Amino acid sequence: MVSYFEKKSTIFFFSYLLLYVIFLLLFVGLDHRPWTDEYHFHRTIRLFITSPNLQTLKTYEEMSTPLPFILYALWSKLGTVELEWLRVFSLLIFCTTSIVLRQYLALFSTPWLSNVGILLFSLNPYIIGLSLFVYTDMLCILFFISALYFYKNKNYHYMALSITAAIACRQYAVFLPIGLFITLLIENNFRYRVILKPTVYLLASLMPFIPLVLLWNGIHPDNNLHKLYIPYAFSYHPSATVAYIISLFLYSIPISLLVLFTSKVSSKVVAISIFLSILYWIIPVRPSECSVEGGFTTIGLIDKALHTILAETCLIDCFYFIAFGLGIYFLGIMTLENIRYKKYLTVVIILCYLAVMPFSYITWEKYILPLLPVVLAWGLDKNNQWISFLCNRFPILRS
Repeated sequence: MVSYFEKKSTIFFFSYLLLYVIFLLLFVGLDHRPWTDEYHFHRTIRLFITSPNLQTLKTYEEMSTPLPFILYALWSKLGTVELEWLRVFSLLIFCTTSIVLRQYLALFSTPWLSNVGILLFSLNPYIIGLSLFVYTDMLCILFFISALYFYKNKNYHYMALSITAAIACRQYAVFLPIGLFITLLIENNFRYRVILKPTVYLLASLMPFIPLVLLWNGIHPDNNLHKLYIPYAFSYHPSATVAYIISLFLYSIPISLLVLFTSKVSSKVVAISIFLSILYWIIPVRPSECSVEGGFTTIGLIDKALHTILAETCLIDCFYFIAFGLGIYFLGIMTLENIRYKKYLTVVIILCYLAVMPFSYITWEKYILPLLPVVLAWGLDKNNQWISFLCNRFPILRS
């Protein structure tokens, strides 16, 4: 039976979602001019509408996998190919993502804490833009969360389908099945027979990507962009690791700050954080080479804001140095908590992400977004000491 407080939290959630969409429609609008990458994404969607064939699939001028362009092209069949109509689909994707995320968070938290997670997710500056504009990221996040939800519920059929769809939106989502496999191994004490079934499904989730690799003769479409960026691909960029640790910490605020201020201080983690943070001065945050060649001097919204406000590179580096140290400490506390409760999913997924993403040809803050649901689920877990701290001050969060 659904409790009174749970009903209230559900009403709050859908009311907030409605107000959020109304705000976007009133203050941004479906008729807003194309926003940066929307120009070429819209062009690619048109290409899939006018030439839905194997040659288009092989040579379309993007670096990411094709599912979002195909889905937007199919959506256009219900209306028009104009951006206004495609943005309606973006709003629907955002609403669906929010509903699935709330269901996922509910596996760890109370209904009201899940609502807090939705607020933190939806108010992320990147998410605000992705909720309306025609981008490929939100679909990847949707399938990423779906895979985690089905994994936790041991529904491995739908988990595999969700992983396949996530990789079909963004190649880097391949870190997810790797992370889930390692988590299964650790949590089952490396008993291979116990994890045979989910392992088979994890392997199966990768199979649909193989025909694309064969078609492209690589992991990107065989196009001019591929030829331009291939010198930067498949090589490790250590500064990207630093950038993503910093981005994870900053974009996880206020969860990250709540954890830092309410967790028991670990002298070992502090010492390791101070020691490793020195690496920043060896491998500082800088735009990737291909970004510089393309005219970009920053790696995202926060970096751009810092360059606008502080201007001086040395001041920005000092800020990033502190954020890097705090980011390492945040990951350290997360690792200790995962080990303490023998729940390894969060830290393993993040470490797999940090192992895979630095091999990308470009470093960009936005690419941290798929990790936010993982951090929210861990940070808002009702069993955490910092959540007890919050609930003591706001009792409604217990319900």
